[in-house]
This record gives sequence, structure tokens and C-alpha cells, in this order.
Amino acid sequence: MKSKNRSLTENKRIHMARICLRLIILAPALLLVTCAPCGCGSKDRLLRGQAFIVPRNSENVKLGLVEVSLIGEPEIQKAISAKQKMLARQEALLLEQVEKAQSQLDVAKQCYSVFEKTNSPATRKEYLSAKEEWRRLIQQGGNAERGPVLIELITHYETTTKETETKLLDAIEAATEALAQAQKKQASVPSRDLFSVDFAPLVVRKVTTDADGKFEISVPAKGRFAPSGSPLTNSPQ
Repeated sequence: MKSKNRSLTENKRIHMARICLRLIILAPALLLVTCAPCGCGSKDRLLRGQAFIVPRNSENVKLGLVEVSLIGEPEIQKAISAKQKMLARQEALLLEQVEKAQSQLDVAKQCYSVFEKTNSPATRKEYLSAKEEWRRLIQQGGNAERGPVLIELITHYETTTKETETKLLDAIEAATEALAQAQKKQASVPSRDLFSVDFAPLVVRKVTTDADGKFEISVPAKGRFAPSGSPLTNSPQ
């Protein structure tokens, strides 16, 4: 009977360890993928594991010289809470930037719409007609007195109407690009950096993996903990 109870207790501990693993996934570089806690009762438990990564379309890469830290659940919850607040602030800021960029694009399009209404087809047609008449006048000759009139009409259109149109189209293009960049930033959140920067929880214990990425770490009998791994700062890249 005692053996059965111990087995159930051990299974429960393993289950809680898996829950902690899900929580700690917000930490930088969760490297532990296999673990086997041993022992029971009031004694510390021994957690054996191996750190490795699984590249796409490649064999597993063992990670030696990785510092594996044991972190208590309260520290994990505190870190997650802080990151959630940070994420909320970042999301609000990015949403504001997207809305501002969208507003600028809407204004640019509205300005161009107004311009199109004032730049009637008749005005454009008159400009194109004047250019064609000027071309014939230069190539074939004709009424020289029409020359200054044509030049004034063409110059006025190109230095006012056409220049205005170009500026408005440029404004629309710039606003469209700004909106695309703001939406791209918004889509990239949350990023890995958000969780890895300033993540410095109180560590209960820590060890370093061997050349095969394997490690053993003693887990206190009371409490719930999760392992987290990160490369040593002086280890080769």
C-alpha cells in the first residue's frame, strides 16, 4: 500500500514538474526536454536531464556548458506577471502607432480625393491639348502668337497642378509604407527578446551541463520548481 501511495505521489510530482515547465517557457531559452526525478518523501529529489535543440530538418544538437538553473514557482509567477504587464504596455504603444499611421494614410487619400475633384478632366484635357499644339507649332510652324499662350498654360499646369499631384501621391506612398512598418512591428509581438531581457529570477540551485548536454540537479523536497537553461557567458559560440 505504501509503495502504491509513493508511486501516486511521484506521478503527481512529475505532473507538477510538467506544469512548471509550461510556465517557464516564458523564460529565456528553455533547454530541458527530458527529465527523470528520483526519490521521494522528505528528501531532496534528483533531477536528471539533457539540454539540446532540434534544428529544422536536422539531428538534435547537444548543448554542453549550459547553465541549468532551478527556479521556484513564486519566482516564475512573478516574472510572468511582470512580462505580461510589459507586454500590455508594448501592445498599447504599437496599437497607437498603427492607428496614427492609418489616420495619416486616410488624410493623404482624402487630400488626393479633393485634388481630383478640383483637377477636372476639362483642365487636364486643356493641358494635353496645349502640349500637342505646342509640339505641332515647333515642328511644323504656325501662328507664333499662340506660342506664349501655350507656354503659359503648360507651365502653369506643370508647376501647380502636376506638382501638387506628385506631392500628394508621394504622401500616400509614405503613409502606406509607415502603416506597413507599424503593422509589422505589431505582428512581431510578443518576441523572444521581450521574455529574455531583464529576466533575472532568484535561482534556488544551478549546475552546468557536460559535453553531451546532460546534467543532474538536486530539487528540494518541498515546493514546485522548473529548470531553465542559458549558455554560459564565457562559453564559445
